[in-house]
Amino acid sequence: MEVIDGFTHATGPARVYGPDAGSFNSRSWVDFPQRTRSNWASGRLTAPPHGALLYAPHGSNNVSTTYFDDQALDAARNDEGTVIRVFAGPAVRESVWGEAWGLSANISCMPTPLDHLQMIRNDAYNSSVNICSTEEGCEFQWLNTDEANRINAARLNGLDEQILDIPVWLNESREIHLQRGLQSYSLLAAADGWSMISTERSEKATTSPYNNVSNHDDSTFDHIVRGARPEDVTNSMFEVLLWQAGASGEGIVDDEIFKDYRLHPSPLATIKNGTTNLFNSGDAINSGVFLGFGVHCDIKSAVGTATLDPDQRTFFNFTRGKAAPSNVTFLFPFNVAPVQIQAMASLAGNQYSGNVDMALTPREESDTDSTLTAIHKAIGSTMRRRADDQPGIVLYYPTLSTENVTLAMYKLLGESVISLMGEGGVNPRSSTSLYALAPSRYLRPGTVPWQLVLALLALWAFSTSLGALLVVICKPTKGMPP
Repeated sequence: MEVIDGFTHATGPARVYGPDAGSFNSRSWVDFPQRTRSNWASGRLTAPPHGALLYAPHGSNNVSTTYFDDQALDAARNDEGTVIRVFAGPAVRESVWGEAWGLSANISCMPTPLDHLQMIRNDAYNSSVNICSTEEGCEFQWLNTDEANRINAARLNGLDEQILDIPVWLNESREIHLQRGLQSYSLLAAADGWSMISTERSEKATTSPYNNVSNHDDSTFDHIVRGARPEDVTNSMFEVLLWQAGASGEGIVDDEIFKDYRLHPSPLATIKNGTTNLFNSGDAINSGVFLGFGVHCDIKSAVGTATLDPDQRTFFNFTRGKAAPSNVTFLFPFNVAPVQIQAMASLAGNQYSGNVDMALTPREESDTDSTLTAIHKAIGSTMRRRADDQPGIVLYYPTLSTENVTLAMYKLLGESVISLMGEGGVNPRSSTSLYALAPSRYLRPGTVPWQLVLALLALWAFSTSLGALLVVICKPTKGMPP
């Protein structure tokens, strides 16, 4: 038997600090991208420490507070696009049980060769490493011909609301100035789905997929090209294309990761030699070897209710629902964009998520704000010290591998899910369907070790023999006087 500290299902209402169906769309998201990016780039565990926000599907074994991070790390290593399914309940500060309104998300990411990305395309993939340094050079070829023609016609006629079906994208090319050298990279990211990129007061511009019970998004590739059924949750895409330049600087050589890609070519990555203006330097001075690869993510998300099991940290009986339209009245009502669009705004780090532009502007205040350094920090990668031919110590970031970037994107999307249901923007309140757990102590039966049984038997045998011996010694001898 063992005394265990635990909890019992109490009937006292839990205190909730996050949104519900009525307040989900009515929070101020001015600081949302910076907050999410800050959490992501801190390298913290994606799941909150108390484990009361993210839940795993019912039947999952040994679910811990590091569930999401453990799953993401395994998924990034196996390169198979493993689906991580989570339910984010409302933000609470204690373990709870009952029925919760929240956000369900299925997230899968995997490294992808450059010519297999579904949204992002190199303009001249076979001849150059240049990937659209200007808006006109970018191509998003997931649209079918009819849709592309419709959008082009809409642009010519000045119908801004029609471009809601164009992916939101970010193009960031940087040279990070480090001690005695440069680290250059170019990152292009894109996400499809509903986004607030229109200033028209149209129904589509003010209604997100979370505002209808089906949670169907008709601005996705899944709807436009594949013809997903209106009653189904649509699949959304999030893609990243990253080019990294080889070592730059006198006496500086490539690190072991870059060398490994050169010596052992991967079907997931591309190595190119040459001179390019990839990094927007103005002159074609960037020459050498370039490593490029992509990461493709699929996301399905929907709001609704689920029953929580705090003992197993799991959820079950998820039922799709909807969020009430925003009651924010300045300019026009805006609603929360889907997970992948929120992640895109956070990747840029300085976007007002209530009015995400089609082309996001990268944050370029300093080298420490670059997306490359954010990815390194998100996965816990730090600058290294390298001694080369020249005197002194060189600080540098190691080359990012396909596994590194895949893990970083899992964590970014996970942070976006948490932020949507996290604290802030609403008044704390008592829940009517979630209840706090009361601390308790109980005895847990268990197997008694054989050593203890043997010791008890030996003790019993000894005490029995000792008692018999004492009886013999103390027994009066026949014939002796009383």
